[in-house]
Amino acid sequence: MKDKVFIIFNFLTVQFFGILVTQKFLKKNIIIIEGGSNPSTSFYLFFTILIASGFVLLLVKLNLSRFLYYFVDYFGLFFMNYYVFAFFIGIYPSIILSLIVVFIRYKLRKWYILNYCTIILSVGVVSFLGTSLKPLIISILMILLSLYDIISVKKTKHMITLADDVMEKGGSQVFRAKLGEETIVIGAADIIFPNLLVISVYYNYDLIYSLLTSLFSLIGLLLVTKFYNREGVPAMPFASLGILGFLIASLL
Repeated sequence: MKDKVFIIFNFLTVQFFGILVTQKFLKKNIIIIEGGSNPSTSFYLFFTILIASGFVLLLVKLNLSRFLYYFVDYFGLFFMNYYVFAFFIGIYPSIILSLIVVFIRYKLRKWYILNYCTIILSVGVVSFLGTSLKPLIISILMILLSLYDIISVKKTKHMITLADDVMEKGGSQVFRAKLGEETIVIGAADIIFPNLLVISVYYNYDLIYSLLTSLFSLIGLLLVTKFYNREGVPAMPFASLGILGFLIASLL
C-alpha cells in the first residue's frame, strides 16, 4: 500500500505543479522546441535520449558518473527551482530560495530531500516541453521508449546498471522513499513522460481528455507494483497506458 501511495503522490504532485507552471509559460508564448507537431520530432528526441543514455553508461563504466549527478543535482536543481518559483514569488526571492535549496541538498542527503529535488527537476521538464509537443508526438515517443525500456531492462540490462549507479551515488534521477524497512524506487522518466502527455492533452483538448489520460497513466504506474518481486521491471510500457486513455476519450 505504501508504494501505491508514494507513486500517486509523486505522479499527481508533478502533474499539478507542471500544469501551474505551464500556464505561466503559455501566457508568455514561450516555445522550447519548434516542430512540436511534426512526427519526426519523436524520432529526433528518441535518438537524443539513446545518445544521452549511452553517454551516461560510459561515465558509469569509467566511474565518472558522480560528476554528472553533481551537475544535475546542483546546477540543474538551482536552475529548475528558480524557474518554477520565479513565476510565483518573483526573481530575487526565487534566487534566494534556490540557493537555500541547493545548500540543503548539499548538507542533507535524506531521501525526502532527494525526492524533492527529483520532483522539482520533473516539474521543470514537463512544463518546459508541455507547451511545445503535441500529444501525438509524445505518444509516439513513449511507444519507442517502451520498446527501449523492455530491451534495456530485460535483454541488455544496462538500465538496471544505470539505476543502481544513481541509487549508490545519490543522484536525483529516480524517485525514492525509505518507508520503514521498505525502499521504494521508480525512475524519473516513468513519472515525467506520462505527465508530459497529460499536460499536452490538457492544453490541446478539453478536460475529459486529460482526466482519462491521467487516470489511465496512473493505473498503469500502479500496475507496476504488482511485479516488484521480479528483478528488473520495465515501467515505461505501464506508464504509457495513458495513451489508451487519450484514445478512449477521442472516441467518446
